[in-house]
Amino acid sequence: MNIDNIVNVLVLISLLIGVVCAWYLIIKAWKTFFRTKKTVVVKQQQPIATPQACGVVSFGPIKLNTESIIQITSQKETQESKADPRIKIIYYEQGTHQIYASFSEILEKLAGYNFYRINQQQVVNLDRVESFTKGKLQLKGVNQTFSVSPKQTTELLQRLNHK
Repeated sequence: MNIDNIVNVLVLISLLIGVVCAWYLIIKAWKTFFRTKKTVVVKQQQPIATPQACGVVSFGPIKLNTESIIQITSQKETQESKADPRIKIIYYEQGTHQIYASFSEILEKLAGYNFYRINQQQVVNLDRVESFTKGKLQLKGVNQTFSVSPKQTTELLQRLNHK
């Protein structure tokens, strides 16, 4: 074998490796696209016994009916001040209330009720989900779309399908 044949063989091997890598990336992108394209529309039905449908939880000085809580978010950072990661805003039917707690503490109080942390900044009441499509969640009566973390998508779909 002369040097030209060796070079040609090496070029063919590198082209073959490139083609295999390209196909791998195409297949991975294709699977990701179709995995996140699922749409779930929540049917109006009576919630089953687990999780609990309604209850009262205390957040400091206030007590809220869990049915009235729409979402809980982290305080947003503004130009005037940095956000304190422990300050959360509870949005409920009658307005908002600010509390000082971690999401772990909040979710511990809401354990047994139908709440789910969809990303690092938000917890939502799953009883208020209107639709979920391509990583975007829409709540009933809220003029805002919420982004769902890709890590949370599979479990969220399972939770919504078991409602």
